[in-house]
Amino acid sequence: MEARLWVERLDSDVDGRSVVVRIAPKGERVYRSAQKAVETLTEEIMSVCAGDEIDVARRSLQAMRRKLIDMAY
Repeated sequence: MEARLWVERLDSDVDGRSVVVRIAPKGERVYRSAQKAVETLTEEIMSVCAGDEIDVARRSLQAMRRKLIDMAY
């Protein structure tokens, strides 16, 4: 990601042994673009479902996400 200029490394102001990695302006643009693409695709895929089906799917995905976090994934 650094070679693609998506992130940049900076020396830490607090600890000279540390390096801070942050998203670079190009990385921010790539992220926003990807986020829009995911949202568009999600809306298209979910358009075949009724509202209550979408609610169930969201709750199920949220429960699975919580479980993965609890499992340290």
